[in-house]
Amino acid sequence: MSSEETTNETSETSDGRPRPDDLVLTEACVSRLLQLAAEETAATRGDTKKEPNPPLLRIAVDGGGCSGFQYAFSLDADAGVGPRDFIFEKKGARVVVDDVSFEFLKGATVDYVEEMIKSSFAIAENPNSDGSCGCGVSFAAK
Repeated sequence: MSSEETTNETSETSDGRPRPDDLVLTEACVSRLLQLAAEETAATRGDTKKEPNPPLLRIAVDGGGCSGFQYAFSLDADAGVGPRDFIFEKKGARVVVDDVSFEFLKGATVDYVEEMIKSSFAIAENPNSDGSCGCGVSFAAK
């Protein structure tokens, strides 16, 4: 990890609340990321040439969508972490956000949602959003 990377253990203030600028990772999000990490470790077991590389959840904010901005989620390996990325960790589960996207995500809650038609990571609450579309993928910035 380079000295310019910022690692933020998702910790709490003295009164038990998350710090206001951190991403809040729900238990469902943490559980799913740890499950994916375990699957990656099991898949590489026995392959002495390949070292387990638990996935990181990368969240980005892109222009587009019906409300102006949209969330993009992807699973990355450690090699995908850059010097201007913020890393948030809770119980070993890690989420990475680039510095530009982080300005739109400060204080947001990252969740893993299971519904009848899909299961996915999602932004459950974003204090920087002025509104969102019906599907929750895009939002209008404040």
